[in-house]
Amino acid sequence: MRPTSILHLIDDLNLGGAERVMATLVNLLPRQRFYPIVCSLENGIVADQLRKKGIEVIILPKCRAYDFVFLVKLIRLIRKKRIRLIHAHLLISHIYGWLASRLTRIPMIITIHGKSFMDWKHGNKVFRFVAKHSNKIITVSNNIKAEVIKRLTLSTDNFICIYNGVDLSKFQHKTSSETLKRNLNINSSDLIVGSVGGLRPVKDYPCLLKSIPIVLKEFPKTKFIIVGDGPLRNSLQSITRSLRLENNVLFLGWREDISELLTIFDIFVLSSKTEGISISILEAMASGLPVVATNVGGNPEVIEDGKTGFLVPQADSQSLAKAIIKLLKDGHLRKTMGKNARKKAEEKFSLQVSVDKHIEVYDRLLGY
Repeated sequence: MRPTSILHLIDDLNLGGAERVMATLVNLLPRQRFYPIVCSLENGIVADQLRKKGIEVIILPKCRAYDFVFLVKLIRLIRKKRIRLIHAHLLISHIYGWLASRLTRIPMIITIHGKSFMDWKHGNKVFRFVAKHSNKIITVSNNIKAEVIKRLTLSTDNFICIYNGVDLSKFQHKTSSETLKRNLNINSSDLIVGSVGGLRPVKDYPCLLKSIPIVLKEFPKTKFIIVGDGPLRNSLQSITRSLRLENNVLFLGWREDISELLTIFDIFVLSSKTEGISISILEAMASGLPVVATNVGGNPEVIEDGKTGFLVPQADSQSLAKAIIKLLKDGHLRKTMGKNARKKAEEKFSLQVSVDKHIEVYDRLLGY
């Protein structure tokens, strides 16, 4: 029996949360049953990673805000590849994926990875129409599901929450790599606070940077590692220089050795303005790290405040610093919270559970 072709449509293939979730999902779909094809409006590092895994990736650039030529090319692709189901990620892909699904009469799923589309001028109106006419809407957290339904006055019938998952086997607890620390010019005795994410406004890295001088007053040798890249990198490095933090803050850019880097972190921090279910937080928890994160979006569904980490108010550098300091002061607390975090990741955020739930949705829409 020929595997069913599924088109995963996404706005770009940079190494952001939605892109990583999509890439992980297509890599783990059983190939005897499904043939996933990834189509992106923009190229990015994830395209190379997918191709190395044998996934077909097609870059189909969109040139204008309303690009009829792009839509025609997308429809031709769907017909040529005998696509039977469209799974769209992120807002632009939602819109064009819906148009293509209506014109080709094949079902479509949309995944809402976050709430940033609500900040777009016409996002609510456009998305409400698309969502109402999609076959299934997946949200990565119950918080997103509830807010989207409430703000857009949509029926709950087509919604399903499927938490993001992580491959727990990649994040087994390991001894910190002294070699990796030396390569980063970090002393073996230095405590490390790390963060992983795209350098974009939604991650609010300025808040994290402003918390660092407060932390350094009590723990002057602490090193802060920021892993990721994006449009705000130069701006964030400028803030770092203005705060005279060059000796304590390392910007590593995009890295493919996240699991290894997490082994040298003592604390994981995320200062986002909003989140769905953060893959970075899940990976940190799977690595046995305590997490300090803002009390926004899906973060409270992941982090148990006071048990697996601390939740702090958004855009509050003082509270962020206070939580970091509390963990830096207490090695036993860090260890206990890290163990609790790993246990919760095992119980609730297994990658296989996430993949299996997606397959159930696919089977239902495909009539299997």
